[in-house]
Amino acid sequence: MTTTMTDLATGKTFVFNDALPGRDAYEEALAEGFTGTRTEWLASLKGDTGVQGPAGPHGNTGPQGASVTGTLATIFGIAP
Repeated sequence: MTTTMTDLATGKTFVFNDALPGRDAYEEALAEGFTGTRTEWLASLKGDTGVQGPAGPHGNTGPQGASVTGTLATIFGIAP
């Protein structure tokens, strides 16, 4: 993936062919005082399960799908 950025002050354009330079999240955590390993940091990201939220509104009914029997018959050359 190519990312292009333009410095608004100078008008100079920078092209990045991969990820933008900088620290990953673990490196940022170390800079902020985390002292464990990467594995310990990943484990620390998982918290306790929260309470169940309220149900969302019911969505509209979608369009009718294709017949599975007809599709399988066509793919495998079998009669329904």
